[in-house]
Amino acid sequence: TDAFRGLCYKNATEDYSPQDMLGVSWVAKGHLDFQPGTKYAYSSTNFVLLGLLLAELYGATWQTYDQGAIIPATSKSNTVFGVTGPPSAYTEVHGYDRTSYNGNVANTPPGIDVDGIHCVYAGWTASDYTASLQDAADFTYDIYGPESTGLTPASQAIMNPSTAYYGFATFNLDRYTGLSTSDPHGIAYGHLGATYGYQSVVLFFPALNMSLAVGSNIETTYQAQPSDTVCSVYNIVRSYVTGEAPLNCSYDTKSYYGYCVCK
Repeated sequence: TDAFRGLCYKNATEDYSPQDMLGVSWVAKGHLDFQPGTKYAYSSTNFVLLGLLLAELYGATWQTYDQGAIIPATSKSNTVFGVTGPPSAYTEVHGYDRTSYNGNVANTPPGIDVDGIHCVYAGWTASDYTASLQDAADFTYDIYGPESTGLTPASQAIMNPSTAYYGFATFNLDRYTGLSTSDPHGIAYGHLGATYGYQSVVLFFPALNMSLAVGSNIETTYQAQPSDTVCSVYNIVRSYVTGEAPLNCSYDTKSYYGYCVCK
């Protein structure tokens, strides 16, 4: 199991603060792993730092800062940001960890039920987001759509990873469309979501001016279910909107970041 996951499951009712998470031995090394600008490494602790920075900018502590305040009212009718407590305090949907690194019997249904595990939210700060699929899709549209209430076109342009794999807090998700990027309908971007027991993905498709949110209460090693669903659903919707014949699409899960294949 990964180090923090193992710690969480061992201490199921422990509420880890952002400071606790930044203080664990494998984070608080006292030195940089590499000089900034020389390499790239994905780091979930950056979300912790971002949440603390936002709280500071809004003159609050992490415990009192309301992240939802920046989300348009029309996009948060069923949205909550968890600070302490287990998933059961925020949703009736149980989450199940079936990863190969869960420290238990890997890939075996139903998996580890995380409903009572407090650190699913813990001190992740900026990523402690729980919402209905409709809210998630609406919020995604407000971020990337042409009539955003929170971002200027210049900010949206910085986030758009059109010429790279990852932009500013935004993944290039063209591979989930199953189409060539020479086709405007083959362009998609957004972000993957994963926490212990849950997985999701939100996307924006500029050619259709459409957002899409998919969630799953089963966490697997390759996080394939949300992406697999996008592969099928998007092309059905695209076919309906454009009037073109539907394609036969399937999702290839040979790697952690799989891709959609359409014929």
